[in-house]
Amino acid sequence: MKLSADTPLKDADSARAYRLRYPDAAARRAPFVGTGTHMTGDTFFHGPGMSKQAQYIAKLYGADDYVITEMEAAAITLVIKRTHGTDRVMSLRGAVNFDQGNPKETTLQHLDPAPGETAGGFAETVENVERVGSRVVDHIVAHWPQWQGGVPKP
Repeated sequence: MKLSADTPLKDADSARAYRLRYPDAAARRAPFVGTGTHMTGDTFFHGPGMSKQAQYIAKLYGADDYVITEMEAAAITLVIKRTHGTDRVMSLRGAVNFDQGNPKETTLQHLDPAPGETAGGFAETVENVERVGSRVVDHIVAHWPQWQGGVPKP
């Protein structure tokens, strides 16, 4: 986090307008670098009911509030471990959409939006992931003796 928290991130007018549909300040927030619990599984889930279940599971396992869903990172990490024998993986996600619609729409409406009603900001999010990731990777490469044995102690 210390290496990337202040990375300047791009935003999109379309993403900004989309976020305004949500009443919560956290949902309206501009792009930022943060950490949090990832909820992953083999089945795509969506909607407020599933979000509540994910939060319940996070608490059941003693994790912090879950902040993002995913399906890819767990599988990719397992493949890397089996192929290369390492647990050293940086999982970096860019959030483009929400796991549930705003309070005025149903889950189906959110999953199947009308033309022009999507979250927007995909290209900017991809660029933001590169901006954040390259700062961390460039630092690790430049200071490899400190990182060779794992994440250095602060």
